[in-house]
Amino acid sequence: MPTISLRKEYLDGALGKVYENDEMSDLLDRFGLELDEMVIEAVDELDENLMKTGKTIDVDIYKIDIPANRYDLLCHEGLVTALKMFLEQSDRVNYKVIDTKNDKYKITVKEDFKGQSKVRPFVVGAVLKNVTLNDFIVKNLIDLQEKLHQNLCRRRTLVAIGTHDMDTLVGPFTYEFKKPEDIKFIPLNDTECMTAPEMFAKFSIDSHLKEYLPILEGEEYYPVIYDSNRIICSLPPIINGDHSKITAKTKNIFIECTGTDLEKCQTTVKTIAALFSEYCEQKNVTEMVYIDYNETLDKKILKTPDYTDLIVETSSKVINKRLGVNLNDDDIIKMLSKMGHTVTKNNGGGLKVSAVATRTDVLAECDIIEDVGIGYGYDNIIKTNPKDLTYGLPLNINSITERLRIVMTNMGYTEALTFALMSKEDVSLIPGIIDKDMVVVSNPKTKDCQAVRTNLLCGLLKTLSYNKIVPMPIKLFEIQDVVVKDENAETGARNIRRIAGVYCNTTAGFEVARGIVDQILISLNITTSPNGFRFIPNDNEVFFPDRCCQLLAPNGSVIGNIGCLHPLVLKQFSLGVPVCGFELTLEALL
Repeated sequence: MPTISLRKEYLDGALGKVYENDEMSDLLDRFGLELDEMVIEAVDELDENLMKTGKTIDVDIYKIDIPANRYDLLCHEGLVTALKMFLEQSDRVNYKVIDTKNDKYKITVKEDFKGQSKVRPFVVGAVLKNVTLNDFIVKNLIDLQEKLHQNLCRRRTLVAIGTHDMDTLVGPFTYEFKKPEDIKFIPLNDTECMTAPEMFAKFSIDSHLKEYLPILEGEEYYPVIYDSNRIICSLPPIINGDHSKITAKTKNIFIECTGTDLEKCQTTVKTIAALFSEYCEQKNVTEMVYIDYNETLDKKILKTPDYTDLIVETSSKVINKRLGVNLNDDDIIKMLSKMGHTVTKNNGGGLKVSAVATRTDVLAECDIIEDVGIGYGYDNIIKTNPKDLTYGLPLNINSITERLRIVMTNMGYTEALTFALMSKEDVSLIPGIIDKDMVVVSNPKTKDCQAVRTNLLCGLLKTLSYNKIVPMPIKLFEIQDVVVKDENAETGARNIRRIAGVYCNTTAGFEVARGIVDQILISLNITTSPNGFRFIPNDNEVFFPDRCCQLLAPNGSVIGNIGCLHPLVLKQFSLGVPVCGFELTLEALL
């Protein structure tokens, strides 16, 4: 959850009241936010025009926690706008985008060959004309970019933001892909012109920028934005050029966002443009930028930003049922107006809600119902007892799980709790063979987090390998879920509850593992028979030949395997002592 820092005096001034800390905490709580703390910090002193004086002063700072999906509240401007509507001090803000047909407001994506743009294929833009800035607003703009970079933009991996002084550049612009050594410009807040490799060498020790370098490192081509005079605006997602940096004297702002996710690029650019368009001469008006993708996106031309409202249909009947209140249509319209929505009544008795473009957190009817609850006040909803009295009972699978934990403990086994993520080799058990049912992590941080386990034996064997100094015998078990692929499941994978055990000793044999499984079946009142639950010999590469078997269900499905583990499996886990074990699927024993 992002936390923003706002100066108390400016927030109070914008809301037209000097709030006590408790009052501000209560207001934010009613709006669905949380005042984390109020601290005193040293900040730049600003004069009556909100320009820096060159001195520092101690001021009261509000630290406010913002929900991760409320990008429109991540700066002073956005929060003030929302709170003023909530307090009914102002009406909804209607953001407008105008098409000036200006050829200079265009970005063309250029590739030297097809597929060159794959490193960062998308770009969008916006222009704010005739803005009135000061040091306070510039700081807010920079802070918003940083908050978005860390949150929505996922540390610039999905989106990177660039804001520029439009008067220092000449459109139209091009988005190109060049070799690092061919990119040369003066980076932001620097005085020396350098190539991209030189910048990377310098930024590798920069505490702020070094974490973004791996996004491009190893790529043959880097993305670059040029103006028509071949001035480099930015090297996304690393840094902007110093030539077009924004100051308090800037009058026209060019915003560009590049990334790997087009939807998030569009969300980012419209959030920034909308929130700071209040400083334009034409208040809340943004000028459109054309994006010509040529061959890179089916010759598509985008017009950004898009301030189209999101339309959601609902009704007072549904809202009252979900919230447990009794509000008429006019009451609901008033509550939603406080949250920045426009509502009209349908002929059929329903309500048509138009959510402002910056409310990208509104996805469905439930979000509108939540806003009605906030506008009405959750503290005003009368608490009632449930009409139905129900008693909770454990699921059968959990009851069996607890029973078998006791059974295994009574036999002298110690329960292990191993990691669900492991390396591909460990999960597969057999060297050189990868389990086809394995769910693989797309971008693992370490080798030990490559895949989700498809069996429990891998974790138990790894535990044994780290506990070889423990006196023999070592007896371990685990009852947990494993994950396997399933095309019929909504997520493409499903969990299976299993029990596994290992016995490590010089005398470990098949009879030990079989004896444990027999005791498990007895505890569950399961008897074996030729046509019921039964054991059959089998050849499993994980186990030693002729020293393993399968447990089958009455329908012939495999419940699990029992036997002495194969020497190759033991070698993979650096175990030099015989180990026998078993693994069973509990659902089949219900």
